Amino acid sequence: MGIPLTTENGWDEVARLTESMLMHAEAGEWEQVILIESDRQTLMRHFFEQNSIASFASDIADGISQIMESDRKIMRLGKTGLNQMSKHLQSINTGKQATDAYKAFS
Repeated sequence: MGIPLTTENGWDEVARLTESMLMHAEAGEWEQVILIESDRQTLMRHFFEQNSIASFASDIADGISQIMESDRKIMRLGKTGLNQMSKHLQSINTGKQATDAYKAFS
């Protein structure tokens, strides 16, 4: 991070990354979500290291709430995706068991 992350430029970028994560989560692109989250985490760490939270806490309170809501949506989407994948894997396993049983009695 070359330039100082002020409340103007840094927080906007955190919000942009969060929206991008949500968009990718809605599309089921979980690898992208993970990559962006890593970047967002680094950016947030630098942002809070370079800025005194007391000087801008009230300015970004709404932004923090929005990010937390987006993160909750992403987690719900991830849980739904995980449940769907689990059901799919169970059906594959059931099919494999049926195939194995057929082979055993053929």
